[in-house]
Amino acid sequence: MNEIRRPLVLVADESKLTRVTATRTLRDLGYDAIEAASAEEAFAGIELHLPDAVLLDALIPQLHGRDLWQAVRNNHETQDTRVIVMTGPFKAPRYRYEAHNTNGVDDYLHKPVDPAELRAVLDRVLNGAPEVGFEIVA
Repeated sequence: MNEIRRPLVLVADESKLTRVTATRTLRDLGYDAIEAASAEEAFAGIELHLPDAVLLDALIPQLHGRDLWQAVRNNHETQDTRVIVMTGPFKAPRYRYEAHNTNGVDDYLHKPVDPAELRAVLDRVLNGAPEVGFEIVA
C-alpha cells in the first residue's frame, strides 16, 4: 500500500473519467489524491483518511451531495474537512450562493474542472488565499 501524503484531497464522483482527470491534476499540483465512486465510499474514505479537502460531485449516487457534506460537517472527527462541490448542471450564480451561504460548502467548481481554477480554489480553501476580484480591507 502506498503511503498517503499531505495535503490530501478525496475526489468523489461516479464518473471514472472525472475522478482520474481530477486525481492526475491534483498530483500535478503537488497534492495527494484518493478516489471514491459513491457517497458511501466517499464518507468511508473521509472517516478513514481525514483528507484536507473533498472534491464532491453535487449529484453523487446514493445520497445527494448536500446530504454527504452535511454528514461531514455534523461529524466531530470530520467537521473541519473542506468541501468543494463540483457540478455540471448547476452553473447559475444562485447555486453557488446557496452552496456557500445555505449549505456551508467551502467552494464550488463547474465541471469539467479547469486545472487553473482548481489550483485557485485549493489555494483559497486550504491556504487562505483571497478570491480573485475581492479586496481585503484592514
